[in-house]
Amino acid sequence: MAVGDDAQCIYSWRGANFENIMSFPDRHPGTVIHRIETNYRSTPEILNLANGVLMAQPKGRHFDKELRAARGHMEKPYVVQAMDDREQAEFIVKRVRSLHEDEGVSLSSIAVLYRSHFIAVETQIALARAGIPYHITSGVKFFERQHIRDLVALLRFVYNPADEQAWARIAVLLPKVGEKGAQKIHAAARTHARDFQKNFIDALAAEDVRSKVARDARGDWESLVASLKQVSGAMQDGKPADAVKTAIDGWYGDYLKGAYGDYTDRLEELGALVGFAQRFEETQDFLAQILLLNSETSDRHVDPDTDAVKLTTVHQAKGLEYDVVFVIGLADGQFPGRRSIEAGDVEEERRLFYVAVTRARNELYLSFPKIASRPGPGGMMLTPSRFLQELSPNLYQELKIKRLQGW
Repeated sequence: MAVGDDAQCIYSWRGANFENIMSFPDRHPGTVIHRIETNYRSTPEILNLANGVLMAQPKGRHFDKELRAARGHMEKPYVVQAMDDREQAEFIVKRVRSLHEDEGVSLSSIAVLYRSHFIAVETQIALARAGIPYHITSGVKFFERQHIRDLVALLRFVYNPADEQAWARIAVLLPKVGEKGAQKIHAAARTHARDFQKNFIDALAAEDVRSKVARDARGDWESLVASLKQVSGAMQDGKPADAVKTAIDGWYGDYLKGAYGDYTDRLEELGALVGFAQRFEETQDFLAQILLLNSETSDRHVDPDTDAVKLTTVHQAKGLEYDVVFVIGLADGQFPGRRSIEAGDVEEERRLFYVAVTRARNELYLSFPKIASRPGPGGMMLTPSRFLQELSPNLYQELKIKRLQGW
């Protein structure tokens, strides 16, 4: 006997094999399948949309089933097109406020679901600015993530080489370099820059400074110094986004590949930092805003038991349910993800979408940005997720965002 749902097989990256459930009747002749199709969670309208997702699966690659509701009728799910990630986030803030303040919906019964962490950056920023408490159930807040803090430290140091705290965070990433070693290197560079009237970053390349670097780190040292010079040039000649991109493309991007097994996901999140930096003309303003956001979020940790909006990846939301669910970033390349599209295999992504929409009890909002926050392989313009385009328009209602002056 086996109990399972082929439509919710979403963990192949953990070694789960979709074929285990599909081939069960072949491995056990005489198998009888009992379908549990009555759903006590969601409204008929949400289940109709979920059935539409099931209908889009390739023939012969799933067990037939049709969810039936045990509850009364409510509103159809909403599909929301936003201009960009910022407008998508502002819509969520406005709707959350209305739900909570006008309709009495508790914040903890509202969830924002997404495919990958980087998709939720603007939502985190908008909620923090609005003073709406939120809790991330599948990780730490964006600006608290280790690789984000690393890259921001690198940018802070290039902008202000006297920032020894920022320097130490970067230097200790080198092999065999600890805090004391970082201090010695910084002191040597400061002395060289003063004695020879050099720019501090140029002084890092001097032999008397290099001699203070641990022998095991010297192979990376030249790459780090070259990258710092490139970032400095981008910072002087361009906008903050140019400096961020230069930093990602340089030494730190190479460091990520060797330090983390999930470096591709981390690189995507760093790319979201490029999108955030595009808001600013001056590096000083960009770094000051990050400092402000960190003070708004890092110093005010939200207890998991506090009434707070839940932000989580769909994978982490499996098995959970909420009164109101926002599924964001429903554009091709975001959900389904770019790598799944390039591999020509989006079926697990479709099942992930099914899991997302069936988390909602009463209200479901499916949103996507029209313009990417950062350029990608396909350019700036995004297309709605193929999973949305597969659905019959009579399964949802379109919700138009009223664009206020100044947006």
